[in-house]
Amino acid sequence: MKTNRLVSRMNARTRKEKEVWEACDYLKSKSKNLTYYAIGEQLVNSGYKRGSNSDIRRYLTTWKQYHSPNPQTKSKSTTGTTQEHEPLQTTSDSSSMSNKAQLDLTNQIIDISLHYAKQFDRLLKSNEFLRKENKILRSKLKQLEETV
Repeated sequence: MKTNRLVSRMNARTRKEKEVWEACDYLKSKSKNLTYYAIGEQLVNSGYKRGSNSDIRRYLTTWKQYHSPNPQTKSKSTTGTTQEHEPLQTTSDSSSMSNKAQLDLTNQIIDISLHYAKQFDRLLKSNEFLRKENKILRSKLKQLEETV
């Protein structure tokens, strides 16, 4: 059952919640896993600020509640408790469930690995730039010392 994204976002209460819901709708439409990292990346790609994992978790939880087929979970919780995880699905083939869980975990590890690989590349570029600048400064300092 597909939900109109605009209607979905209209039910969000804050700007940040609308942004996270938009990212969740987009990722779900592309059949991607809704990980904190993936949602954060989508927020940045959409031109929004990423926000904290706490924000993403809070609004991912409300997004899941809103999109839940169970009307009881759609109601606003006054106790502050929310459903943290998808309900456990029972299947006759337990190995396929563990394979799905293993695939989800593998995808999350790949997402995290790619994120840190990008961070490492940025650090290497910064380091290379700083080394070049340091070399230039040393040569200018040497020239200055020779003139004095």
